[in-house]
Amino acid sequence: MSNRLVLSVLLVAILLGAGMWVFWSAGPPGGARMTKVIPAGERLAVIEPATLEAIVLTWPKRGPSQRLSRSASGADSALGEWTVTQADQRAWKLNPDRVGGFVRLLQQARTVAEPSDAQLEKSSVPGEGWHIIELNSASGKPGSGTTTIRLSTRSLAGQVLAQVTTPTLDGKPDVERWGVVSDELMRVMSAGAMSWRETALLAGLMRDCVGVRITSAGTGEPRQIALQRLRAIWRITAPVSGTADGPSVDRVLSALQGLTITDFLETKRAEPARIQDTSWTASPSARVVIDVTARNPQGESAGTREVELLLGPVADASGRTLFATIDGGATIVVVDAQAFAAIPTDPAKFLSKRSSDVAIADVARVEVVDAKATGATAASAVPTRTFTRSTDGWSSQSGEIGGSAPVLLDRERSGEVAAFIEALIKTDALGVLLTEPAGLTRLAGVTLANEVSEPLDAFELFKDASNQLAVLARATPSRSAAWRTYKTTPALVERFAR
Repeated sequence: MSNRLVLSVLLVAILLGAGMWVFWSAGPPGGARMTKVIPAGERLAVIEPATLEAIVLTWPKRGPSQRLSRSASGADSALGEWTVTQADQRAWKLNPDRVGGFVRLLQQARTVAEPSDAQLEKSSVPGEGWHIIELNSASGKPGSGTTTIRLSTRSLAGQVLAQVTTPTLDGKPDVERWGVVSDELMRVMSAGAMSWRETALLAGLMRDCVGVRITSAGTGEPRQIALQRLRAIWRITAPVSGTADGPSVDRVLSALQGLTITDFLETKRAEPARIQDTSWTASPSARVVIDVTARNPQGESAGTREVELLLGPVADASGRTLFATIDGGATIVVVDAQAFAAIPTDPAKFLSKRSSDVAIADVARVEVVDAKATGATAASAVPTRTFTRSTDGWSSQSGEIGGSAPVLLDRERSGEVAAFIEALIKTDALGVLLTEPAGLTRLAGVTLANEVSEPLDAFELFKDASNQLAVLARATPSRSAAWRTYKTTPALVERFAR
């Protein structure tokens, strides 16, 4: 072979190699994707949860795709709040744990092997089924664009072929990569996002609840219970007013939080006319208005908003479930309402079992008008005895301050005064009544005051027909009059009765 021929062959080889390098560097013509194999053990795809705006799930030979969309607010979690829609159906709120678990599964998915030539050949066979996951990320952010993951329906020994198409950052054609992964991702996806819907009807609302108004229908006029949180203290504001009983408020909040959707009523399986009838929303069996702290996209407080829950007729023969809506009847669901049915309707059950919510440290004076003082009330009569606290302990004197000289009480008598105050402020009563108990005998009127003699609270003390102490907390602009009965009577009160 001549030197000229050798040089010619070498030159052709160099030119062909250079041409192939240029071809693959620039990408295949006509916008085709570059195909690569993902080495075993590498991540299937790089996913940034914070940039995700939508996820579209598609199955072979199975109805329309499901689109998961993230709301603008990210206050609920790092992933924000997600909803799912299918075809022309309404958007349903998704359980954040289920969405987060799916996204983490995508993030952590790694290839277990490289695909064989036979697997790659089968992937192009017409009719090959694929589960498709499209991840749409916000534009202008790392990983922006649409990453598409296709999972073969052919599972062998718990593994499936996967194809990942990712956008490039420099505008070049998308990169197509192939690998073999565990079929766990495919199995999780097979259930569909509709199975991830939030079943707690009021999910995420009760933690920001600052007020609840429950109106129950029944015979006669509707009955309403209104509760409001002022700073950290819950109060009942209708039909009576006063500090609320903590356990009773907790039962209400827990009952509302526990309203669980048992049927989304997507198909009208039985009694279609009854299910489609929404006339009950005009006169529901119960109407609950929940005041919730509104949040801006940064999760900061932005005033309050109202959520109205309407509970309708029973939805099953057992009476355990009710029809319900929180969007005025646009969407009707069935909820398990047993816990809600247990909420008391007697307003007295919501009043604190303690006679006073004054701070013990603020009480420096106790004025007593005993029963012998012509039956006068504590609000109008001159005290028959006054107890005053000082650094030395409690002192006692007859009448008002300025009358007889105060006498410093010994430890036992000082303890009786302190125990009496604690009984009014820190001891739970046996029960609370809004009407006067029968068979009362008046013992005394009592006023608690501070160190500058400003009244803090006032009561009337009685013995009832069972010889138990009954305390009437006098009405104030912010508190209704209420009776509370106690199992034991403080020693100091026994002295008033003599």
